[in-house]
Amino acid sequence: IHCLALPFLLLLAPNLGIEFLENQYIENSILTIAAIISSYNILNGFKVHKSQGLLYFLLLTLLSLFMHYISS
Repeated sequence: IHCLALPFLLLLAPNLGIEFLENQYIENSILTIAAIISSYNILNGFKVHKSQGLLYFLLLTLLSLFMHYISS
């Protein structure tokens, strides 16, 4: 259950007084680590299942993260 709760706690953290998560470096680090882990898992899943939908989802997600980096 912690895997489901952690993203919500990270979203609520600034409202709960956890100020270090407002740091841009921390945010970029968390997003980069998440992108690397997700890419690794999706690419391994593609090797097994051969579903191109996963690759499109990965591309869309990485493009969204890149756009976030550019805009901030």
